[in-house]
Parts: sequence; structure tokens; C-alpha cells
Amino acid sequence: MIRCFLLLVSILLLLTASAQFSSPKQILYHPGSDTHYIITLSGQIWSGTPETEFVYNPVVIGANVGQCLIIGDQLWAARIGDLKVYNLFPLELVASYDTPATEWLIGLAWDGDLTIYLHDQEGIYDFNMSTQISTTVNEDLSNWAEVKEMVYHPYEDKLVIVEDQTESLILAYDIPSNTYDTLAQIPAFDMERIDLGCDDHYLISGGGSTTGLAYALPYDLSTMGDTLEQFPLQPKDTYYDPLSGESFWLAFDSLRMMESACLSTGLEEMTTSDHLQVYFRDGL
Repeated sequence: MIRCFLLLVSILLLLTASAQFSSPKQILYHPGSDTHYIITLSGQIWSGTPETEFVYNPVVIGANVGQCLIIGDQLWAARIGDLKVYNLFPLELVASYDTPATEWLIGLAWDGDLTIYLHDQEGIYDFNMSTQISTTVNEDLSNWAEVKEMVYHPYEDKLVIVEDQTESLILAYDIPSNTYDTLAQIPAFDMERIDLGCDDHYLISGGGSTTGLAYALPYDLSTMGDTLEQFPLQPKDTYYDPLSGESFWLAFDSLRMMESACLSTGLEEMTTSDHLQVYFRDGL
């Protein structure tokens, strides 16, 4: 509870920051330094720890930023046409690589070894972290309406992708066989985010401009997961910390912390209290 309180105090200090903070897009976490990184739609990077205030970093990824990842002590950011790499300590750009991803809404996933996968609205591409070469893997994503974030399946050589149409689909791209499969259909639209949760579940989040929804789906996706909770604000991203068992929910104007009991039977419904909601400087 002390750690949670310190985190909330540190975010409150953001209210007095001189730089502009608005339209958060994604929350990332570096466990080694216990630092949270918040990426905005304009490509700003804000960082903070439970003991310090969230601060604006002069290093800016720039507009058209897609999905971002923290790998080791580096932040990787997908953009239209390139992949940018930043050292975290100190935060600075160290590399920029050209990629074939030239369409909007770029997803990013890491296989835990030497391969990073990207997608845009047309296809899937890989990037070899050793040779620093990016190639086209598959060009069939244009068969679906609008693809959003993706993650690498922890146990199988697959990419799991959120696709948004009238109802959102969860797609699996099997890398060895170069084939797609529709794994699940969510009875809601505007699903955008997918993250690894607890008890072998994915967290799928998104929603319209006035509502937010989250679903927990098992890794094997044999059955639909439980609906976690509906919020009055649209969630922009989720993050689950396996060490503390805490979940963080990033909305347009707030960072919510939710306690979730990771039961062996699946994810329990998340709860949040009003006093755990911290509003950012400008919201929308």
C-alpha cells in the first residue's frame, strides 16, 4: 500500500509540470529501475517512479508513433517506415532502421530472442536484431478491416493480433506455416490493445469515446474469458506487473491502478476506487 501511495503521489506531481501532457497512448514498465514510461499520441515520453515525479523527456519519438516495447534497457518504437531504438539510461536515440511498414497503425512484438515483428494494414514484417535487416513475412493482413496491437504468444510461435470491425476479432498468425486463424470474436467494437495478463490470459482492452471495456482471454483461447469491467472512460492501454500483482489502466485523462487476484481459474474482475484515480494535466 505504501508503494501504491507513493506512485499516486508521484503522478500527482505531474499536475504541476511545466510541459504539456495530453492524449496518452501507451504505458510501459522497466522492472529493473521500477520506472513507468507513458507514450503520448504525439510521441512524447514521460517517465516516473514511485519515489519521484513523472517528468517530460526532451527526447520525442515524433508523430505517427505505433506500438512501443521495452526490451532490456532499451525502448523500441514502431513508426511509419522506420523502427527507432532508444537507450533508457540516459534516454537517447541510438539507432533508426528502415522497415517495409508504410501504413498507419503499426503493431510491434518481440519473440524473446532476436526477432521483432511489425505489422501495418497490409502485412507482417520481421526485423532481425543481429543482422539489423527487415523483411516482409506475409502480405495478407489487408484481408481484414483494421488491425491494431499484437503480442507474441508466450508458448507457441504465433502472433496474436486484435482486429477491429463491427465486432472485434482476435487473429493468430502461425509463423512456421504462414497461416491465419480466427481465434475469438468479441461482441464489442473499437478493441485496440492486447497485453499479457496473469494466469495465462491476454488482456484485451478498448472501447468507444464514452465507454471502456476489457476482456480476459486464455492463451489457448479455447473459451472466451471473463469480462473484467466497464469504465466510463476509454482505456488506452493496460499493463500487468507480475511481481506485485497490480494492473495499471491508462485512460485519456487518468492512470488507474486496479488490484486483480490472479486465481488459478482465471482473472477475477478488476476493481478500482475513486481515490486511486489520478487525472493528468490536460486530459483530452
